[in-house]
Amino acid sequence: MAIAVSVVKTFLGQTDASQQYQIIRLKFVLTGNYGGAATHGDTVNLSTVYGIQSKSVPVHIDLYEAPPAGTATTGYIWTFCPGTNQTNGVLNIMSGVAAEYTQGSAYSAALLGVVLYGEAWFPAFV
Repeated sequence: MAIAVSVVKTFLGQTDASQQYQIIRLKFVLTGNYGGAATHGDTVNLSTVYGIQSKSVPVHIDLYEAPPAGTATTGYIWTFCPGTNQTNGVLNIMSGVAAEYTQGSAYSAALLGVVLYGEAWFPAFV
């Protein structure tokens, strides 16, 4: 099952100072299982997210955890791996150097509660 993505803040009709990128802040909610045998991540479909004006793959997504005060981060390394279009990128989760989260396994309770955000950069005129 794909990760649920929603817009936290978008700059509709606006771009960065260079006017080359639309920057959107996104919230990611983990659902189901972590990817299949060869996907190396859980699918992220950005094509259905309201507010993204570009039809291109993002050039960069900076991911970070934002746990509530008084709780610790999971310590996982989160990486967005772009696909060939907005429907087939993946979120890769590493628990350390060269130690990927177990593929095909259900997310642990700790990961299902993760508050994960990202800042995505999309080409503005494509």
